[in-house]
Amino acid sequence: MWRPDPESKHELRYHDGQQWTEHVSDHGTASIDPTGPQPAAPTIGAPVHPQGLPDTRSLGNPPQGGYPGYGPPPKKSNAGKIILFVLLGLVLLCGAGGLLVVVAGGKAVNDAANEVATKNSVVAPGASVKGGTQPTLFPNRGDRKAGDIEKNIGESVEASGYTLTVNKAGFQQQISNFENKGYMLITVSIVNRDSKAQSYNPFNWKLLTPTGTIIDPCFCSTPNELESGDLAQGGSVSGNIPWETGPTKGDYYVIWDDPGFSSERGIWKVTI
Repeated sequence: MWRPDPESKHELRYHDGQQWTEHVSDHGTASIDPTGPQPAAPTIGAPVHPQGLPDTRSLGNPPQGGYPGYGPPPKKSNAGKIILFVLLGLVLLCGAGGLLVVVAGGKAVNDAANEVATKNSVVAPGASVKGGTQPTLFPNRGDRKAGDIEKNIGESVEASGYTLTVNKAGFQQQISNFENKGYMLITVSIVNRDSKAQSYNPFNWKLLTPTGTIIDPCFCSTPNELESGDLAQGGSVSGNIPWETGPTKGDYYVIWDDPGFSSERGIWKVTI
């Protein structure tokens, strides 16, 4: 209850029924002033309101969190916490989306890398590769890779949307009046089985020699030499491809190497 300040420092001071408190009032304005030694509790007169009116509040009820003449202090707003949780949720959601993108992108990159690794991987004859054990016609061949398809001369390889055939192959010591160093000469045919146009090029064809070197076709004056170009769906082309080999005899392997990312290669053996 509000009573005249026993210390006479203020108009009124609040007494909680047991002791004087630090709550004081002057001309209706509440403030705080710590009390000194506790005088005896007042026993006469009715409680006094800061405005000079009788105080109708119950004994023992101190000001409820505020000062006389004022309502209770405003409750703390939870808006800041709500905004924080919303922002945190957005960050987590964006992070999850970014993670999905990274995972998806990483998978695509990983698949491409695996394809290239498979294309360049060397395996032992008869070794287990993707899709099962790779059958082999030529167990002593070097440069063996996953995806190799071995055929005999005259047989076709279906790979990467092409049908490729080495129709004949043989050694010629001389192919013109001034080219007489010894040459491997093959005749090939190519059919495009794909639904879109595909290119062809004589430099997709390599030759593995008995000494273990892989060589490109030579620039020789070969009749009906295979050139480069494009094949529409169902289109076909044929021609000759020469390599300068010299007099070396033994087992040669004609290699068609897919210019794309496929690991498939066509392999034909020629012994001279």
